Amino acid sequence: MLEHYGLATGTNGFDSFDALQGVLTSWEERLEAIRGECASLGPKLRQAANELSGTDSKVKSTVDSVKLPNSAKGG
Repeated sequence: MLEHYGLATGTNGFDSFDALQGVLTSWEERLEAIRGECASLGPKLRQAANELSGTDSKVKSTVDSVKLPNSAKGG
């Protein structure tokens, strides 16, 4: 009946299954490597955030403490 509509029956058309399975396996391996990389970066990024926390406000405070002549401030 399916042949009547030009459609394959049985396992015809599934010849690429092995190739697709290989691609899936490859992508799963890549994603696992990426997950491992991200997991190893987490502690390093948290450490950097802790070390750098407050830097922006300290720099702003330092810049704000610089005394400028009135003409430079637009006044």
